[in-house]
Amino acid sequence: MKNIFFIALSFVLFSLHANEKIEVTNSKIRLVPPASTATAIYLDIKNTSDSDIKIASISSQNFPEMELHEMAMENNMMRMRKVEFVLVKAKSTTQLKPGGLHGMILNLKKPLVKDEEFEFILTDSAKNNFKFKAKVTAF
Repeated sequence: MKNIFFIALSFVLFSLHANEKIEVTNSKIRLVPPASTATAIYLDIKNTSDSDIKIASISSQNFPEMELHEMAMENNMMRMRKVEFVLVKAKSTTQLKPGGLHGMILNLKKPLVKDEEFEFILTDSAKNNFKFKAKVTAF
């Protein structure tokens, strides 16, 4: 019985520590016209660990369809495409920003309201979840 307790305690402590590997700052959702069905989310992802982290997905209970995207030059045209992951190098920060890597919120069901705040989850390739909040911002 003691072994089960210590295994469970170790798992909880490891899980708590795992969530300290990522810090999200400067998160914001682009305010779009009411008829729009998609928008972007931008943020800075700081990896405080000694290992690279692959962010495999972004999600929210408020937005059932989300993807990670990047803007890239293709045949002399800027194009947006879905990416399988976002690499955040050890002890560094990766920016999801206009014109580069970013998150997409697809199939909006209702218009966004300026200063409205939503909770999101980044999930890495090891299935660790990192929660953060972002506000709708006009820019």
